[in-house]
Amino acid sequence: PQLPGAGRFKIGTRDNWVFECLPTTANNEPGEGFLATSPDGTKYWFDYLVYQPYDPFVMGFADMPPKGYTLFFSLFRRAASMLVTRIEDRDGNWITYSYAAGKVQAITASDGRSLSVSHGTNGVTSITVHDSAGPKTWNYLYGPDGLAQVVQPDGSSWTYQGEFGIEFFQAYEFTGCEQTYSSIGPRTRQVSVTSPAGGKATYAFALKIFGRSYVPKNCGGLVWGGEGSFALNPKLYAGLALVSKDVSGPGLQSGTWTYQYSAPYGSYVDECASGCVTE
Repeated sequence: PQLPGAGRFKIGTRDNWVFECLPTTANNEPGEGFLATSPDGTKYWFDYLVYQPYDPFVMGFADMPPKGYTLFFSLFRRAASMLVTRIEDRDGNWITYSYAAGKVQAITASDGRSLSVSHGTNGVTSITVHDSAGPKTWNYLYGPDGLAQVVQPDGSSWTYQGEFGIEFFQAYEFTGCEQTYSSIGPRTRQVSVTSPAGGKATYAFALKIFGRSYVPKNCGGLVWGGEGSFALNPKLYAGLALVSKDVSGPGLQSGTWTYQYSAPYGSYVDECASGCVTE
């Protein structure tokens, strides 16, 4: 016997999600969309296609014959995402999402409720919810360091202080395919969040180096494995790590939490004949 949906569904998962193709995208981008159905019968229309810039892939080869040329090859890339435009359960209840330039503008439900979003140069400036009780608006205020305050419909607000700075997020430089590095130093930042009731949480972050174990070793660059080379599959990477959290405020018992991290036990698979640290 033919299974339900046979010939229609293009792929299924181990957890019994199934996917089929939609003939077009919702925003007229070339290509198809996708309709996903969950095991409980809920349907998701993934058919709003957006692209984001992505780092190019660059490779260089030195001293190429016959005249010792250095050749570079660049593959320019962009990341594609399919945003959901509709969710519908098996009883016919639905929610739709509308976008402008890849940013959500409105969410509408079959029961009459809706939500509208306004965007400014810094990000979201307001969110208004419409229901039987009337509209309620949350306003988002920004300062030079980013989001500074969220004002709720009743006039109370959440406040945010602190910044990381663009330079704090830049990739830490490793040397060569072996990824040797010097100490990062005390690169830390603090941010705080204050609730409408006056409770305050302060978080401290530091730039830390982390490792991955049993990584295939592949080197790129002008000289294979030598000066100017880099790891195509890095065993080490730098990222933000929470190092402390402090909570205080009216009616709260003040407390401080601190977090410590092990050394970055990164390893290439050819270094692990006798075993390598995995945690």
